[in-house]
Amino acid sequence: MKTIAVVTVNYKGKRDSIDFVESMLRQNTQGNDFKFIIVIVDNCSPDNSLSVLSDYFKDISIVKTISSGRNGGYAYGLNYGIKYALASSRPDYILAINNDVVVSPDLLSNLIQSIEKTDLNVPLLITGKMFYYAEPNKIWFAGGYFSRLRCMGMHTGIGKSDSEAFNKSRELTFATGCMWFFRESLLETVGFIPEEYFMYYEDVDYSMRVIKAGGKLLYEPRAVLWHKVGASGNSGSIDYFFPNRNRIYLSRKYLSKQERAFFLLFFISTRFLKLMQFFFRGKLVNTFKGIKEGFTMQIVNDQ
Repeated sequence: MKTIAVVTVNYKGKRDSIDFVESMLRQNTQGNDFKFIIVIVDNCSPDNSLSVLSDYFKDISIVKTISSGRNGGYAYGLNYGIKYALASSRPDYILAINNDVVVSPDLLSNLIQSIEKTDLNVPLLITGKMFYYAEPNKIWFAGGYFSRLRCMGMHTGIGKSDSEAFNKSRELTFATGCMWFFRESLLETVGFIPEEYFMYYEDVDYSMRVIKAGGKLLYEPRAVLWHKVGASGNSGSIDYFFPNRNRIYLSRKYLSKQERAFFLLFFISTRFLKLMQFFFRGKLVNTFKGIKEGFTMQIVNDQ
């Protein structure tokens, strides 16, 4: 019997984490040769999330609630939980997933069916079809691609109503970190998720690394969830520090000099436009925040 470790990160989102885990506990396992555990990693939330979640799930043996020891960012929390699962459960597969989602009852069975049809020797990362939680038939992600001009991952189908056009499995050049499913062996080939980003764009980096290692990103439309967009990273204010810093850093890491020149021309001009938009709305927002650090960050080599 195959074992799946479901790993999610909580930071001041205990209500979302409860909703997510309860949806995961409704998975249809009848007739399927797998079992799963759920690891909730609390990134030292200051709102007593750890004690609330530990108490809420204390009688459910497959749910493990642990502390990461510090708020080292999203990838740090995921890596911490994955390492915990590897040591404690020796899983065959790992599902790394946001805590601000609700999943379909057949999510795991469809992911298992999809991955078991693929070549064991090819590093593979699978993602699925994602809807807006508030608008259950509106697409948030139905596959994606890496835009070298924008130096970011772009979502296919975003804002559109679901249709047959989004029901075909295909290879991608970008898979959102909202949900990744992969064999444990992927970590041996590609390494763990890059932690230097803290939040935003670590999923673009990891997508690039999988492809660079000779692997594939696969969109599986039968693997469905609903995403409470913005809940896991929303601080209640507009802050461009991490998005801007990380895009500059990503461009230095993966774009050629010529590509980077075109990207920077596009990027700086759009920051000015956003600055003006906020100004005419009566807001003072530093849309250039983080750019300087993006140029000075030391590039971390792939692990």
